[in-house]
Amino acid sequence: ELNTVFEIGKELNSTLDTDKIVNLLGFSLMGEVMVQRCLILIEQDGALHVRMSKGFKPPVDPGVVADAEIKRALMQVPQQMLVREVADEKLRAWLEELQLIVASPMYSQEKIRGIVLAGKKITGAEFAPDELDFIATLGGLTAVRPGTSEFLEAWKWTVDGGPPITTAPVVVGKLV
Repeated sequence: ELNTVFEIGKELNSTLDTDKIVNLLGFSLMGEVMVQRCLILIEQDGALHVRMSKGFKPPVDPGVVADAEIKRALMQVPQQMLVREVADEKLRAWLEELQLIVASPMYSQEKIRGIVLAGKKITGAEFAPDELDFIATLGGLTAVRPGTSEFLEAWKWTVDGGPPITTAPVVVGKLV
């Protein structure tokens, strides 16, 4: 697993494209942990956005998590856990309806930046503790990237002769 995390980390560091970063996380989960489905939600500007969904029939609509209670509960999941261990009954029912088994917050600098949700494994086996740790590690590696990507893209624009950054304090504020 350490080699896998290292390789995925190298891939994450090779791009500034947030969509590529999120897709890499999703495909890594599906390929390495062999989950049937996954949903990646990223917090941005106070909303929880569906950034990737794979394995859902019908597909999960892109957009935001509209239910304020669900959003609040998702952003308060303290650590990676099986859905059956989620204390909030409404959230647990929502996750079970989507046939999700694992919830793992994406922490960056002790703040939840999003959440990784995964369905059953293709093999039908239970998730081992090291697999839950692997999912949390990937989420943590990924959580730093979207904010960093926004900042570096804005910086590159200025360095390449574009207009000065007028939103730098907002972007930097997201990183801190």
